Amino acid sequence: MRMGNGSVYFLLFLFAVMMASSVRAQDMPASGPPEARPQKDWRIFAGLGTIISPEFPGSKSYNVTPIPFGEVRYKGRFFLNPYYGLGARFAKVDFDKDHTLSLSTSLRYSFSNRKESDDPRFAGLGDVDGSVELMLFADYQLGSFNVSLEGAQGLNSSGHGGFSTTLSFEYGQRIFTRYQVQGGPFISFGDQKFVNAFYGVTDAQAAASSFEAYDVGAGFHKMGVKVNVITFIGPKIGVYGLALYSHLLGDAADSPLIETRDELMALAGIAYRF
Repeated sequence: MRMGNGSVYFLLFLFAVMMASSVRAQDMPASGPPEARPQKDWRIFAGLGTIISPEFPGSKSYNVTPIPFGEVRYKGRFFLNPYYGLGARFAKVDFDKDHTLSLSTSLRYSFSNRKESDDPRFAGLGDVDGSVELMLFADYQLGSFNVSLEGAQGLNSSGHGGFSTTLSFEYGQRIFTRYQVQGGPFISFGDQKFVNAFYGVTDAQAAASSFEAYDVGAGFHKMGVKVNVITFIGPKIGVYGLALYSHLLGDAADSPLIETRDELMALAGIAYRF
């Protein structure tokens, strides 16, 4: 297994969701959309983990990547973290103590990319760099259930330059008093520019590579299920683990660039609250 970051940003998202759910139960900091925590103006945490993820979308080869991460929040509204970037919650509605809707926006750098060096077959395709993205996301908490929807628009021409969105449904529960477990399905949509950047082959790329031209239409390109668990060793330290299975859909699943439609990802690490 080689070191790399092809799917690191998506695992950061999953860690964000996992830590967000743990906050509701244990007052740990989260790396997802912020919630109001009036007891402190500043909330800071840092951690270190290891990610196992496909080398590129649809790859049979996997990377093992040690990765540091952290987050800064101010007054439960403004935040800075590796996945959502720099942003703020601009609306929150508390319907009652178990029903909350939050809306946030941010500017982030997405690490999702594909390099010619990822696979000898990709010679002539060119690189798809990471992307500066403008994000809008919503989070609806319904007791132990959570529904989240996020959208991201790529802004730089060297990245994917498209729009993508992910819808997630999750259920969380405490097990054996010490373990917070959360999991559920998700599905991802991409417009034509987004999915073609990672799964398509243009006429120009076909002329410069060994692939034939392949056009990918906008639509749902990935669905899957994830489960995570976090436990605490003291008031400031959390230990976590996460596993995810995903399956490519539609035109992306038939792309000549992929080696498999099925992907597995895993993450484990430790986080410390300051």
